[in-house]
Amino acid sequence: MRRLGSCGEGRLGCILWMAVLGVGILIAMKAVPVKLTDVEFGDFLEEQAQFSGRTGGDELRRRILKKAKEMEIPLDPKKLKVEKSMRRVKITCSYTVTIDFGVKTYDWLFEHEIDRPIFIV
Repeated sequence: MRRLGSCGEGRLGCILWMAVLGVGILIAMKAVPVKLTDVEFGDFLEEQAQFSGRTGGDELRRRILKKAKEMEIPLDPKKLKVEKSMRRVKITCSYTVTIDFGVKTYDWLFEHEIDRPIFIV
């Protein structure tokens, strides 16, 4: 006679799903903070571009590099470009964050390009 739900059935499937879930959690724990930091930095760049009316291009560049250092973003000054005219400001930058997952490392490239009109407040 066949018993339904016998002890031991489905253990392999459960173990595999737990492994997949564990890997997903590991990836999320490493990647989500990096992405959130990038989003916060992007918001900072937007704000600086939009309200940079009385700020010179060099000062704007210094602010951006200072913020990147505070946020532990590996922004190379050579990869930061700030162009400012009377009415617009354009900021472009890129940086790579290396995420170590233990068995594999991943280089995640972030790029920002902001072109905004200047509002004098």
